Amino acid sequence: MLTKRDNLSLGSAGLAVGTGAGTFKTVTPFAYMIAGRSYEKAATDNIAMTMRVKSPAEVPVAVPASKTQVYFLMIDAAGAVTYTQARTSVADSGAVRGMAGSSTAANYQASAYEWPLEEPNAAIFGAIKVATNASGAFTPGTTSFGAANQTVTYYNVAGDYGVPIPV
Repeated sequence: MLTKRDNLSLGSAGLAVGTGAGTFKTVTPFAYMIAGRSYEKAATDNIAMTMRVKSPAEVPVAVPASKTQVYFLMIDAAGAVTYTQARTSVADSGAVRGMAGSSTAANYQASAYEWPLEEPNAAIFGAIKVATNASGAFTPGTTSFGAANQTVTYYNVAGDYGVPIPV
């Protein structure tokens, strides 16, 4: 599949839960491209959930019980990994940005998580979708991706991103 992006992953990172609390890992080395130059990231454990600095500034939002959020993972030329939170629509308020609930919830939005627009000097290499159950919440960088109160799905991408992530 062809893409018009200047920054992209060229292979699967093999995303999985990290061994440290609130971390994830890549189980395979992967190549990526930033502005026409290629780089490689070694398989790495215990990658911290660090939010990408953007303007206007976003703050990490804890996912309450019975909600879903997607975190898009990015890497820069130096190999630093960051994330940005998903949005389900432009009408989302900051407090519940990107979070989806059940079809009976007052703020339910029948949609999907669209891959974000290209960021300067960063390639998207995957996403992590966290769906909490009624018994607990998820806090990025604190809660383990292996916690019992949630279902976590990893999305590895290369080239173009294809279809949106289902809610």
